[in-house]
Amino acid sequence: MSTSAGRRYDALLFDLDGTLIDSMPLHQRAWARWLAEQGQPLEEDARFFASTAGRSGAEILAGMFPQADAAEIERLSDEREALYRAEARQHLQAVAGALELLRDARAQGFRLAVCTAAPPANIALAFERFGLDTLIDTVTSPADRPAGGGPQARLRGKPH
Repeated sequence: MSTSAGRRYDALLFDLDGTLIDSMPLHQRAWARWLAEQGQPLEEDARFFASTAGRSGAEILAGMFPQADAAEIERLSDEREALYRAEARQHLQAVAGALELLRDARAQGFRLAVCTAAPPANIALAFERFGLDTLIDTVTSPADRPAGGGPQARLRGKPH
């Protein structure tokens, strides 16, 4: 289906972590530090990150701590994410070419969205650091509550 501008699509959707921002090394350091603080050193291989990529912190931690209730999982996730944000405030970089791509797409009239498993505070940090609020039209994440889903319903991270 083509649009009035002759394009096939009107909007582009982007992931945030690892797509627009080079956050994965910072997440890895934060996970390693947090797990060490919990007495669970992180094995130096890619299995942990391959199996958890794109999932929200709460989803990852619920699998690691099946005995914990939702409030405890949320507390643990907030703790871990705070370590990431401390790193990100100092060291976060945009993925090479990502901001230029967004600016070019915006100039061509595309609507732009970020679809991410990141928590709101991480999203806000990236948006502030790189001025993404001037480029991105909408954001969706697991913090969003779908209509009619009830008070506990949330969108899920990847692959959902």
